[in-house]
Amino acid sequence: MKHPVTAVSERMRTNELIANTTAKWRRKRTQVFDHELPLSWLRVVGSIVTYLLLCSDIFRSGVGIQKLSQYPSLEPDTYEMYGPWAYPVMTVSANDSQGRDVPVWSYKFDTTSIIWRAFALYYNSTTFPDCLLYQRNCDEEAFERSMLFRMMDELVTSTVAFANPRKQRLEPTSVTIRSLSVFKDTFHHLLVPQLFLPPFRRTNQAIHYSAELLERQKFPMCSTRGTRPSFCYDLWSNFYRSCSIDDPADREVGHVANHIQQRYYDLRAARNDATEQVDMLVLASTEDFHLNIGGVARQLCRYYDVTTIMRVRSCNANGSASCETIYVEDYRYEGGIYGTQVRDWFVMVAVLRCVAQAYCILRLVMLFAGTYAARRQEDKYTNANVRTVVFATLNVIARLPCHGIVYGSPLPTIFYAIAHAIDAPMTYRILYERFMTLGGSGLAFDYLQLAMMCAIQMRNVWLLALGLQLGVYVRTARSWSLPSGVRGLSEFSLSIVSAVTIVAQYRSNSFRDTNVLRVYRVPERKAQAVRNWMEVAHRSAGSVIREGVIIDLKCLVLFLLIWWASTFVIWCGLSLRLGRRRRPMGILSSRTPVPYSAGLLWPTVAISIYWNASVFPVSERTPRASQSSSWVSLRRWTTTIQRSIRKIRPLQRVRTADMGNIGGEWPAELSHRLKYARYQLEGVHERRSDAQAVAAFINLFAMTDLITFWNLRLWRGIDVAYFLHEPTGTICCLPLKTRERDRQSTIPWQEMKLLRVLSSRDMAWADLLNCG
Repeated sequence: MKHPVTAVSERMRTNELIANTTAKWRRKRTQVFDHELPLSWLRVVGSIVTYLLLCSDIFRSGVGIQKLSQYPSLEPDTYEMYGPWAYPVMTVSANDSQGRDVPVWSYKFDTTSIIWRAFALYYNSTTFPDCLLYQRNCDEEAFERSMLFRMMDELVTSTVAFANPRKQRLEPTSVTIRSLSVFKDTFHHLLVPQLFLPPFRRTNQAIHYSAELLERQKFPMCSTRGTRPSFCYDLWSNFYRSCSIDDPADREVGHVANHIQQRYYDLRAARNDATEQVDMLVLASTEDFHLNIGGVARQLCRYYDVTTIMRVRSCNANGSASCETIYVEDYRYEGGIYGTQVRDWFVMVAVLRCVAQAYCILRLVMLFAGTYAARRQEDKYTNANVRTVVFATLNVIARLPCHGIVYGSPLPTIFYAIAHAIDAPMTYRILYERFMTLGGSGLAFDYLQLAMMCAIQMRNVWLLALGLQLGVYVRTARSWSLPSGVRGLSEFSLSIVSAVTIVAQYRSNSFRDTNVLRVYRVPERKAQAVRNWMEVAHRSAGSVIREGVIIDLKCLVLFLLIWWASTFVIWCGLSLRLGRRRRPMGILSSRTPVPYSAGLLWPTVAISIYWNASVFPVSERTPRASQSSSWVSLRRWTTTIQRSIRKIRPLQRVRTADMGNIGGEWPAELSHRLKYARYQLEGVHERRSDAQAVAAFINLFAMTDLITFWNLRLWRGIDVAYFLHEPTGTICCLPLKTRERDRQSTIPWQEMKLLRVLSSRDMAWADLLNCG
């Protein structure tokens, strides 16, 4: 047992040794923070923009979908989100059938043309060109009026062929078919459509009203007796209710059936020739309800359309057999209804986003406060005024990788990702409807609206960040040691992948496809039963659409495939040029050198965005001769790479020194600086003071997270120990559990002497940053 005086003396020497070491670390930290950490105006501007976007997320894009008041409500949680519209398409007379001004869009690409082509296939029409039936490509944007005249006349005539002569004057002729069609309209529809784009099923009804039937006074189209159109009692069929109050023209349509009858009376009054007869074909098409499984909030949607073809024929006294068509008219009604439960989730989504937003703001406040406290405890700034210390604080914050701050905290990432997964289907559907236009016309929106749409669309970046954090956690939870570093993605990779999903919603007529794949007849006595059956979405085999977060996953997989393919090509080229044993460093992902505090004092997911060489200080000094020979071989290896790269003069358009000025460097230099940082951080017993400052720099970044700070300073705390490397007399500060975890490290534990154990709660903040 030691003498009490000796024990006190040893404690005093230990205290003095620790105090002198920590004072030296603080002085060196001041020099590194102020002069040796790289800083560029590009990084400063990028950080300011990133932090402003982070703090204004819910103010720019909202907290959720609280109400859908801009859309007419047909019933609770059911809205008219597309249309409805009523508009004439074409009128063609026999005397005016020359010309080439009929738009191909209206009869090939528009969803209202699906029923046209479905019946053309069922009737084996000879007048519909192969171009419109997707049997050959259409290079032109319009076709002849005479062709449209024959198409419309044949559709009416083919439906009449199914009429019962005894009932033709008493009730209309009805033909009902089911169709299977595709729908490709946006860029993401082109990504593996066999897996993600199901066929769309429709119930199509063609009803022909003969001239004799229509001439009956006040003929009730929606009579409860006999055959009637399928849309008669649908909620959307009353435009006065389903149209927005901002659309008075379409609201005046009223009920679709009444509007059709009034249009017939107007046409009949205009054609007052006794030898002319007017008959009418009504084409009513309704999609099956589709269930969107791309999120938590349930969403159903369906589109509908009605086309009326009114035909005027000139007849002589011999009857209808000698009639000749002289006029045809195409008039259409269309729209789409949606059922959603997203409003029921609003409170939860709003709370998640508000808490996440508050956390992000407090994260920046804590970063500033923690950095300010650390700088204030440095000798240079102990007696400095507040303005000087604030400037020194901002000087350090500007050097931190800003995206690491944004995506390095697990809690806001989880909350944002959950909120996005809840309302993504409806949010994406609203954005999609903003891009939809009538008749295939161009888009019309201002830049402010476009910016807001992009901000909402890029909410999926939190889902990507959560996946990245889970990957880092799983990778480092087991069998991980400090020499392996923490593998993460580059700073702007998440934003780039998220921006790809904006392109995914891009709509273009060049890849529009509404081809009809198959049709089959439904007996009239079963038509209504089939329609009622298909009202229940989950009973329909083709009722599931995959949007929402599935669009995000599709774009992520596509991006990774393209990136890996490009990286493989570049790797092969550089390997052949530099030698088969050399590998270029990763650009999309790489390993970040971390101190021993990683995983013990703060979670490794904080470094899910990797720190490239532009963050670490430039150091051209060589280590002392007493250092291990591994550094010599490392330096020799990087020198060989540099000499190999100098041979590639034709490919080097900018000098290496100039590349550093614009934020990029050659792989050899990147490897040199990162490996130097890794070597210094790993060899804690041989660590230079500037490397100790780098460890404090990383700790400052990670420990100012709210949960991490609470765990270290306000809750239970974590045991931290000071060790003495006896051969060199070097003091190091490490988490007490370092020896249990990092058995593969280069620390010679048999030469290390434990000096003191402290709780992280009891240490000075500036000293705690040195741990690791």
